[in-house]
Amino acid sequence: MYRPLLMEFVEDHDPPEDKRLVLELNLFWWRVLYDVSENESVSFVEDFCGERKQGLKQNPLMKSWLGEWEKATPKLYYIGEKFGANAFAAVDMMTDETVDVVLIDRKVKEPEQGSIAVGTLIPMGDALYFPVTGFYCFDPEVSKEIARPLLYHYKKELVESPVLEGFVHVLSIALQMERIILEKTTPSSPLKSP
Repeated sequence: MYRPLLMEFVEDHDPPEDKRLVLELNLFWWRVLYDVSENESVSFVEDFCGERKQGLKQNPLMKSWLGEWEKATPKLYYIGEKFGANAFAAVDMMTDETVDVVLIDRKVKEPEQGSIAVGTLIPMGDALYFPVTGFYCFDPEVSKEIARPLLYHYKKELVESPVLEGFVHVLSIALQMERIILEKTTPSSPLKSP
């Protein structure tokens, strides 16, 4: 149901081949969260909890934790210092809040320090978060060039649009800037026609 629309977005923005799948996965989670936010009668967490009422009575912490998942939202992050084998600090570009991120799935590529990354973080407890899927990462050199204009557009869009709608507009702008920068830095690569 979602895939044709998501693939159209991916194709329109023509990200590097090795980033297409992770972009599609991030868009999938954006769309799921968008649908939940737009339809107040739909609550995946409430439905799940209702079906498992007995089991969750014995584990109120789980019910509380699941409620936090539904509040998750995709965001743009500056990737900061690494600490430990698979953990790093990430700064929310909109709020400047720093969170500690742990990569539970060892197959998920860790973003480079100094890069901008797109992802949806889920609270784990003890002020730790983990990404629901891998991050879409802009390489550190591209990140340097897009950071200031991206922040401008991010703040502007979130004033003019609901958070999830504003996010996808800003993501589109970031992907367009990335493509332009990559085309400039690799002039020998054939350009695809839109």
